[in-house]
Amino acid sequence: MNLSVILLAAGHGTRMRSVMPKVLHKIAGFSMLEHVISIASSIPDNMPQVKLNEIVIVTSEQLEKHQEFKKIIENYENIKTIEQKYKFGTGHAVYTGLGMLKKSKSDIILIMYCDVPLITIESLIKLIKEKEHEYDLVGTAFEHHGCKPYGRFELDDNGDVKKVVEASDVDQLNPMMTNLCNAGMLLADKKFLIDFLDKKCKGINCKTFDKEIYLTDVFENSKSTYIEISEEEAVGVNNRTELSTAEAIFQKRLRDKMMKRGVTLISPETVFFAADTIINHDTIIHPYVNIGPGVEIDYGCEIKSFCDIDGATIGKETVIGPFARIRPNSQIENNCKIGNFVEVKNAYFGPGVKSSHLAYLGDVHIGPNSNIGAGVIVCNYDGLNKHHTIIGAEVHIGANASIISPRYIGDSSKIGAGSVITEDVMDGHTAIARAPQIMKKRSNKIPS
Repeated sequence: MNLSVILLAAGHGTRMRSVMPKVLHKIAGFSMLEHVISIASSIPDNMPQVKLNEIVIVTSEQLEKHQEFKKIIENYENIKTIEQKYKFGTGHAVYTGLGMLKKSKSDIILIMYCDVPLITIESLIKLIKEKEHEYDLVGTAFEHHGCKPYGRFELDDNGDVKKVVEASDVDQLNPMMTNLCNAGMLLADKKFLIDFLDKKCKGINCKTFDKEIYLTDVFENSKSTYIEISEEEAVGVNNRTELSTAEAIFQKRLRDKMMKRGVTLISPETVFFAADTIINHDTIIHPYVNIGPGVEIDYGCEIKSFCDIDGATIGKETVIGPFARIRPNSQIENNCKIGNFVEVKNAYFGPGVKSSHLAYLGDVHIGPNSNIGAGVIVCNYDGLNKHHTIIGAEVHIGANASIISPRYIGDSSKIGAGSVITEDVMDGHTAIARAPQIMKKRSNKIPS
């Protein structure tokens, strides 16, 4: 099966009240656009019989110009983009995307919405398998028993889809069908879709056309069916409240996944993960921990409360926190300790390194079994450039020392407390750099 995917991302998202395009707002550390691209891209990994030829993103002018969008699509080889210059509804958006696919080898088109980011790979597999039953298209539906304004499926006597009724017209439905709501995503034959939308959209005069072309019209006069997905998979994001709802759903999925892997979450609802977080078994996460993108934590670690970890790799049986901050490009090896109020950035900690409290360690390489005292600062910035410092193995740095980068601190060396180190320290040497202490006798006179 040759498949192409059209992602609809042209909406302005005015209800988000943001200068940033709606689909770039983040859930679990990644934009909604990235979530949808990722799940679509994973189809061949889960269904080897499917070849994914290309992904076409239908964009807006605002999205096309955004730097973050440009960075995202640079990470993928098979993505094409096309701007929807005139907003004539979802049908016209898909028609715009199809313009990039008329010469494609794909015979099946999957249509997804970038503001509906919670769909699962299991549902995509189910959708594609249902299409194998020779339907023109397969939609997605969910059961909803509340009063939200969703479009509804109307079924024929065989249980196939007769049409989709817009939310404003749901009173026309058979009462038995009013709980079956349209989730938007669908899979269709490319030729059928092109023929249908050509009739609807071809030759539109963009200056005078004032109607909206609904993609849901495609269900009429076709052989159509549907699959049922959970309501949470169909959550759409149009404002900040719905964004927080999607975040909560996604975080619950991540927490459940972590605990199934053997990770202890003492207070799960207070711990936040990124979508790509990897944590191995027997690690304990205390309350109020935030983990950003690009984090991998090995087994047997303990992450104490109020830590923030981003873009870091942490080795086995390491203790972090409480109140520690691990910033990107940091690699912490096995059996390390990073204690309270320690900040680490772009750093390498060899096995057994300890920094128990109150330190800033940026742009630094620390060898095995070194000990960093309280109040130590690696002064890595000179006002123009960042500089790197190397601290060797089994080094002891006393409290409140400052190291003016770039420096080399040799193996088995020691630095006295309160020192300001402006020169390299040779292996096995002790460096003390303090101003001499001055003692003055106190006057017994009482000031008037």
